[in-house]
Amino acid sequence: MKCSSSVFNKEMNYNILVFCIAIYFGIVLNIPLWQTFYEILSKLEIVSVGFIISLPIFLIAALNIIFQLLAWPYIGRVLFSVLTFVSAITAYASYHYGIIFDYGMMENIFETNSGEAASYFSLSGLIAIILIGVVPCLFIIGVKIKKQSFIKTFVIYKLT
Repeated sequence: MKCSSSVFNKEMNYNILVFCIAIYFGIVLNIPLWQTFYEILSKLEIVSVGFIISLPIFLIAALNIIFQLLAWPYIGRVLFSVLTFVSAITAYASYHYGIIFDYGMMENIFETNSGEAASYFSLSGLIAIILIGVVPCLFIIGVKIKKQSFIKTFVIYKLT
């Protein structure tokens, strides 16, 4: 308990928190994407090392830009917690069941009955969702944010 309380007692800059969320999304919650990239790149005869290195850098930078635009006090933590939890479920389903989430799949999710949905639940799935979804959500909600002068730093940072 001492370790978790020490994490929550330290203050973090809001922009650093958002960047950490982008890194988490880019690396952990996109494991199915990295698996697909690996399958594609392993079939090629010649692959540039620079290209391989640029893939995670580009993805994390793009996610950071999008997340910074969505990161506003009072709504950001809730938004990122919900987004993290839903993304953890979709990442698990994509990785274990090979599901691709598109508009048609979203329709199927909302039209399915409880019997069909229950067939996808398992103990390993529950543990994975807790580890990759619930624990990061608790961190996002629990971490203390450094107080900033709203006008001077936060808004100016968002506009630049």
